[in-house]
Amino acid sequence: MSVSVIIPVYKVEKYIERCAESLFAQTLTENVEFVFVDDATPDNSIPLLKAVLARYPHRQSQVKIIPHEQNRGNAAARNTGLSHTEGDYIIQIDGDDWIEADMLESMYRLAIEKKADMVCCNCVEEFGNKRRTVEFPAIISPEEMIAQMPSNLLYSSLWNKLIKRSLYSEHNIKCFENINNWVDIGLIIRLCFFTRTIEIIQKAFYHYNRENENSVSKKPNSRRIEDMIYCSLEINRFFVKNGADKKYNLTLKYISYLAKDRLLYDKSVRDYRRWKALFPETHAHIWQFSQLSLFKKITFSLAACGYNRLAINLLNIRAAVGGKFNI
Repeated sequence: MSVSVIIPVYKVEKYIERCAESLFAQTLTENVEFVFVDDATPDNSIPLLKAVLARYPHRQSQVKIIPHEQNRGNAAARNTGLSHTEGDYIIQIDGDDWIEADMLESMYRLAIEKKADMVCCNCVEEFGNKRRTVEFPAIISPEEMIAQMPSNLLYSSLWNKLIKRSLYSEHNIKCFENINNWVDIGLIIRLCFFTRTIEIIQKAFYHYNRENENSVSKKPNSRRIEDMIYCSLEINRFFVKNGADKKYNLTLKYISYLAKDRLLYDKSVRDYRRWKALFPETHAHIWQFSQLSLFKKITFSLAACGYNRLAINLLNIRAAVGGKFNI
C-alpha cells in the first residue's frame, strides 16, 4: 500500500519552496511518491523545486518531475500526474499551498484502518494578515457531500482528500481536459458518486493560500466562464448517463446556475441576453438555492422575469458600495 501526491506546477515560484518543504518534511517517510507536473511554467518554479529537493536526499527516489513541452492547463497537468502515479491512494496538492507535517501519515493510516474510499481533512484559509479555519461535520455521506458540493470549499476541493486509486481506474475517471477552472469539482463530484465510505479527520492539515495573484480562481474573465459552462455540461451528462440526474436534480441545477452567474453579476463580463438564454431551466429554482444570498435571489429573480434594468441597477449599486448590503 502506498500514497501518490500530485502537484501541478505553473507560475508558483513565490510559493513552491514552501510547498515542497512541507511535502518533503512529511512524517510519512516510506510508501509515498511525489509527482510534480511542470506545465511548461515560464518562471523559476522548477529550479527552486529542485533546490529544495537537494536538501532532502532521502526523497530523491520518491520524486518524479514530469515536463509538458507546452502549457496545457490545470486539468491536463493533473491527468498527466494521474498517469504517472503508482500509489493505492492519491491526493492532489496545489503548488501555492502547504500542509502540516503529519497530514499524509494521519490520512493514510485512517484510510488503511477504516478501509475507506476517501479520507478528508479540514483546512486553514490563509489571507496573509489573517486566517480562517474551515471544518467538516464529524460525519458525512457521499450523497450529502455531492448535495452540498457546488459552492462549498471543503467539499468541492481535491487537495484535502486522500482518494482510493480504484475509484479513478475502475470508472475511468480523469479531469475534463482543456480547462483551468472548476477542475476540482468536475473530478471530485464524479469520484464521490462512486464512493462508498468517507472518513473525516477533524484537523486543519491543509493551508489554502488566498494570496496567489496568478490563481485562475481569482480572475473572472470570459475564458473562466466558458470553462465553468463546459464543466457543468459534462457533470450533467455524467449524472444522466448514470441514471442519477433526478436524484441530484437541484444540485445539478445549481451547478448550471453557478456556471453562468458572472454573466450577470460581474460588470466586467456582463452579458444579460446570454445569461437569460443559458440554462433557463435554472430560473425556476432560484429561491430553492439555499447557498444564494437574499440579495442574489432578489436580483436574479428580477432579471429572470425580464426586469433586467432594475436588476443591473441593484447590482451596480451593490458594487459601488463594496457589496456591504447585509442580506
